[in-house]
Amino acid sequence: MAAQMFDAAGSAWKKAGHEGTPRPVAIAYYVFGDAERGRANVRHYYGASGEQVADIAEVVR
Repeated sequence: MAAQMFDAAGSAWKKAGHEGTPRPVAIAYYVFGDAERGRANVRHYYGASGEQVADIAEVVR
């Protein structure tokens, strides 16, 4: 799944006329135990940046 996003970023980079290649960076979260509580914790953390950011952080499950 990450490879698809990195490929899309590379295509957008080239389409925008940038030279070279972008440096892809990613982060992953995992939880032991209650998955819903883990999702709620991540949403709460990113919620400080606004609902749109929290929505994006919650997309991938």
